[in-house]
Amino acid sequence: MKEVMHSQPVKEFCTHGAITIGEQESALHAFEVLASKGVSSVAIVDEDGCAITVVSSTDLVNGLGLMGDMSMALSQLRTRNVVFFVGDSRRPDHHMSHTRAAIISVDPEMPMDQVIEKFAKTRVHRMIVTAGDRKPLGVLSLSDVCRSLSPRGPVGGA
Repeated sequence: MKEVMHSQPVKEFCTHGAITIGEQESALHAFEVLASKGVSSVAIVDEDGCAITVVSSTDLVNGLGLMGDMSMALSQLRTRNVVFFVGDSRRPDHHMSHTRAAIISVDPEMPMDQVIEKFAKTRVHRMIVTAGDRKPLGVLSLSDVCRSLSPRGPVGGA
């Protein structure tokens, strides 16, 4: 039974629809969207709606923690571009620059067993589901992967 579930495609287990923000938005705007939507991540898209990277609450908190001077943090969050804020928060040396974090995405037709391997190799908590045009279709999280292993099978976007 597990073998059957693992051969099922990502689209059977992911959350359909992805919350997105534009690549020109500020880090503060990303915080606001996370809080208002009650989610832990959003996809960052370019002007054509193609996914560039993902910003998570972890990225934002880590980036905030790296700022040092908390009296200046709000000002920096208002003006710092979210794409570079995320990239910098993921740098091992924590040096502020104009680094872009790569997006880790998955095709909706990819079998779950391959996705599980990809999660293990990349050590991320979620992947944006995109088709060939890189437009976000949904999100696949580690929780979704756990549900895929459940004897009850897919939950269809829960």
